[in-house]
Amino acid sequence: PAPRKSLKRDVSTENFNSHEEKPRFLDEKKDDKFSRTASVDSIKDVTNENERLKKRVQELEQVLHGSKNFATSNETAVKDDEQARDSKIPYHSEVHGCIEILSVDDNEVNHMVVENILTPRGFKITTCMSGVEALELLESRSYLPDLILLDCMMPIMSGFEVCQTLRRKHPQNALPIIMVSARSGDEDIVRGLSLGCNDYITKPFSAGELNARIDVQLKIRELWRSEIQKLGGW
Repeated sequence: PAPRKSLKRDVSTENFNSHEEKPRFLDEKKDDKFSRTASVDSIKDVTNENERLKKRVQELEQVLHGSKNFATSNETAVKDDEQARDSKIPYHSEVHGCIEILSVDDNEVNHMVVENILTPRGFKITTCMSGVEALELLESRSYLPDLILLDCMMPIMSGFEVCQTLRRKHPQNALPIIMVSARSGDEDIVRGLSLGCNDYITKPFSAGELNARIDVQLKIRELWRSEIQKLGGW
């Protein structure tokens, strides 16, 4: 009988061309080597890019630091101008002879509560049902309300947004704003104060508390105006 032909392949003697299948282990070695090389190159690229970005950040920080110093001095000058300007805008009490409280709330019942507490003191209560209505009212006037009671949660424009908008034009000392809300969480109180309200009162409140807080803010406002007048801002 004829000897059986060996089925074992001699890879060393095989001639591989583009049309013949190459041993898989050779491709795997080649791919592995390429992968390691590519990984090293990628790491180098990322490292270099990080270094470049760090340098750029340092450059920007230096520029920003210089800009902050300039901006701080400029903002101080602008704030002084605003306070001097607002000290010349009369209040309702100076024009019409009685203190006006502007109540901004989307709930009519809340307006009634404020009126019942403050009207007996001779205060004039002007009501607005939205933040937009309040801003339009203030824009149409040549004088300011003596104080604003501003509800936090209103549709379309929240009390926080109204307060922020007003503070772009009127500093805290010139226009007292007491924010009123049923939300008593620290987050809401901090947010209101950081946006420029003078005080924050939570519902339900007593007549004594509301009157006391209003009196404090009106007293602070009068002291501020008195100091401005002494400095020649009037």
